[in-house]
Amino acid sequence: MTIRNLVSDSRLMKYRLPVYLALAGFLVAAECGEDVTPNPPVSEAPRRFRMSLTTFAPEPGREARDRTWNFVRDRADLIGLHYDDVELPWEELDASRIPDDFREEFEPDARDARGRAVYVAITPLEENRSEVVADAGGGPFPASLGPALFSNPRLRRAFARYAVFIQETFQPVYMAVGIEVNLYALRNPADFEHLVTLYEETYDALKAVDPALVIFPTLQHEFLVGNGQQPLLEDFEPRLDRIGLATYPSSAGLTPSTLPIDYFSQLRAFSNRGIVITETGYGSRPFDGDAFDAPGSNELQRDYLVWLLDQTESQSMSFIVWFFPTDIPNIVNQLPESSGLAFFGYMGVTAAGFQEKALTRVWRENLARPLVPSP
Repeated sequence: MTIRNLVSDSRLMKYRLPVYLALAGFLVAAECGEDVTPNPPVSEAPRRFRMSLTTFAPEPGREARDRTWNFVRDRADLIGLHYDDVELPWEELDASRIPDDFREEFEPDARDARGRAVYVAITPLEENRSEVVADAGGGPFPASLGPALFSNPRLRRAFARYAVFIQETFQPVYMAVGIEVNLYALRNPADFEHLVTLYEETYDALKAVDPALVIFPTLQHEFLVGNGQQPLLEDFEPRLDRIGLATYPSSAGLTPSTLPIDYFSQLRAFSNRGIVITETGYGSRPFDGDAFDAPGSNELQRDYLVWLLDQTESQSMSFIVWFFPTDIPNIVNQLPESSGLAFFGYMGVTAAGFQEKALTRVWRENLARPLVPSP
């Protein structure tokens, strides 16, 4: 997701559609009742994982942004900053310069995140994960710097400088370098090995600044499993501090009661690194789309969070990121009901206007548990 015109951009989730089409062969049926049953009891035991929300606002404007930030600071102990499809000033970065206007784009977030634990995700891939992000000047990657491929050494140096700038700006605890990189492995397999080595070089540059920083790429979990891509984890060793997963199980037709017990642990056969959930959600309404259907209800959404928190405990995860702080009907109502973006419309921790729903109480009560974070 981009920091430019974030909420009004209809391209927001266009890259998701190929993922769901790839999953269509194993979608399963699910009942989507709307009855809400009492929330299960919440343990008062210490919580060893951080609970994160992104700062994705439900509509444009300063007021919506500030209200979202206030909510996230109150309802999360890890600020999630997701800089997806950010157009980069490639020529300036190649010359080791950060333009003032580009630096200023990040200043409000840096100011509002100050004093808080931060997870930040950046990527050299544009939203559909098929090519390099565009130039901040509005055009494609500049031809003056060579080919728009990850084998290009000038592109590699420029991106590493961007990553160090972000690290120095936010001083995060966790940092994702590359978002859902496994999609690129199928769309441009010849260049994927160069994306891996770009990650490695960026990892080394970041560690030189902050050896304690926890660094990893993120992978789209349903696409990873559905296409047998688990061995890709081995490509990132030994510079893989965590297995970062973006996961939306309802896109595969799964409900909390049908989620396999080894949904995440199956990855242990390919890496023993700790797992973190870098983005997730489940709808409080069902979705009926052109490419796929997804179950959803208040009860299913709440039960998915209960299941996820149990997995977080049993898998000793360091953190989870529930992507949407609140439902975004003002965005999705501008689009056809069957559009891919509508799938994400009712995944908020709260209903529109930051009103509580069944999920909210489970989130709030677990957040209130004493935090003893794992490394």
